[in-house]
Amino acid sequence: MSVICFSGEELDQLRDNVKAFYRRNSDRYNLNYSKAAQHYSEFHKDKTELMVILIDRCFWYMYLSNKIAHSLQYQEEPEFFIESKEPPFKPMSIPELLKRLYSIEYNIVTNDGNKFIEPKFYELFKLIISHLENKLLEPIIYPKD
Repeated sequence: MSVICFSGEELDQLRDNVKAFYRRNSDRYNLNYSKAAQHYSEFHKDKTELMVILIDRCFWYMYLSNKIAHSLQYQEEPEFFIESKEPPFKPMSIPELLKRLYSIEYNIVTNDGNKFIEPKFYELFKLIISHLENKLLEPIIYPKD
């Protein structure tokens, strides 16, 4: 499998879909107990603001990590900070969102386990994936008779 270089716009779409997921499911899922949240919570007391900041930072690091992984794989000079306008929000299904997040994870973790991302943000990324997987499985685990 090859490393795919996700554009900033693609990651913005993923980020916005993750934010929408947490806004819709804030009663059941939150990021407050992650290591990244512990770090940022002393500066941001509002839980909604903290969630937005955590997701923004996580996807910023995912963007950088993906660019670095791609450039190392293909020995190309990465292009960072290309100006682009914010794309309009395009809702994704949870399976589609997970498929793309799994692809990014494949890009930033080497076969021997090295990561191109800070550990606390990788942990946050894994927590996001876990919450999305749990939401996808809710109808199976908790069927409505």
